[in-house]
Amino acid sequence: MKTSSDSFGHEKSAYQWIKEYLLGHEKRFGEIKQFLAGQGIRYADDKGLDLALKSLIKTGEIGKHRVAGNSYPLYYIKKRGLNSIAAIAQEFQSGVFHEITKFPYLQREDQESDEKYLLRSLIHTYGIYDLYVQMKSWQFTSNKKPHAENTDIRRTWFRYTLPMGRGSSLLEDGIRDLTGLRFYGTTEEFNESVSKIYENEKKQRKLIELENLLKEMYPDEMKFFEEIMAKSPDEAKKTKEWISVVLRHEAWKKRTIRKNIKNPKKSLKPNQCPVCYYDGTTKVKAGQCKGMVFPAGFVNEVTTEEGENWHCPACGHWELRKSV
Repeated sequence: MKTSSDSFGHEKSAYQWIKEYLLGHEKRFGEIKQFLAGQGIRYADDKGLDLALKSLIKTGEIGKHRVAGNSYPLYYIKKRGLNSIAAIAQEFQSGVFHEITKFPYLQREDQESDEKYLLRSLIHTYGIYDLYVQMKSWQFTSNKKPHAENTDIRRTWFRYTLPMGRGSSLLEDGIRDLTGLRFYGTTEEFNESVSKIYENEKKQRKLIELENLLKEMYPDEMKFFEEIMAKSPDEAKKTKEWISVVLRHEAWKKRTIRKNIKNPKKSLKPNQCPVCYYDGTTKVKAGQCKGMVFPAGFVNEVTTEEGENWHCPACGHWELRKSV
């Protein structure tokens, strides 16, 4: 999937760019193509973009229709309610950033260092902002809507409000001031003052100092995050491998179903799976349990008031056989 970074350095897929471009607007194929090119996403031919749009249509996220007097079809966001929430969230986030200088700041403690005051101020700002956004997310939900829809509503709200995105500039500006780069008299000094942290050794060193100070101020909290962060790369690798196994298993299951539909068995053994035909007499040929043997085959795992719950360990198929 094609991706590119937005103005805040966040990686976005072509799908995300398309949906954001269509918020509140209906656009032609050519307009979408031109917009993506402006974001650094280009396809070798129109087929690639066409497939991307068809994929979004298939998942129900966007739609396509024709308008009288327009020879080209128009693409649009199908979830109008989410469209409105996304627009509100974007305006709110933008408004907070532009009005952030009016936000009530913490009073400075006696003999408090600039570094410590900056960290306390950021925690104060980010913490209250995060809680406010979390609380406000519920006002868009309703007990008249299904859980899945309410979840989608809150997810849309968070996508444009958390993380703050532009709010990272608060930290960057603070580091700039602490390193004495706020004032400049030449073009070179100005370029150094607006440089990103990864471009400036002074800012990099100050960032490390602030991180160490944060550990001193909040040792238990930082230890909590650090321990989870240390495990995250390995956990991400495990998750990626697990997803790969699941996807291969599902692909095998679909191939098996198609094959068995073309050549169905006239009768099944009592312990033979109706989906993959596994009966326990051989090793599982493919999927997550490849090479394993389950002598019982397709069996009743548990009986409840509703009936018998039969399960195939080879393909994972579950079947409820209701009580007579």
